[in-house]
Amino acid sequence: MNLIFVYGTLLKETGYAIQQLFHQKSAFVAEAFTYGKLFQVSYYPGLVLNPTSLDKVYGQIFRISEIEKVLQALDEYEEAGPSFPSPQAYKRTIITAYDLQSSEPMKCWAYLYNLPTENLKQIVKGKFK
Repeated sequence: MNLIFVYGTLLKETGYAIQQLFHQKSAFVAEAFTYGKLFQVSYYPGLVLNPTSLDKVYGQIFRISEIEKVLQALDEYEEAGPSFPSPQAYKRTIITAYDLQSSEPMKCWAYLYNLPTENLKQIVKGKFK
């Protein structure tokens, strides 16, 4: 699996520092969406997946080269994985995202928000920034 769906600070246009490594080791595939809800966690969003929802979260799909190296760096960035204490805010999971133009389903890695959302504001338009 070398595709990843991003919807927050890793989007092409956001300009965060982590993008340098990420975009050097990845190639843009498509504008995309998945089904779920997007919440404002802090200066960054969190995606809660819901495949039966009509709500869409918009993002981008990238193909990653050096997949292990990049996922390890992204796990550190997202503070996800066994080296971080539980409960972790994000969990790396394989999801289905859909190409915005063709609606083609694609299996992708994504970082899903893993904490309660009742005190978070939903980003109703489903798009970060």
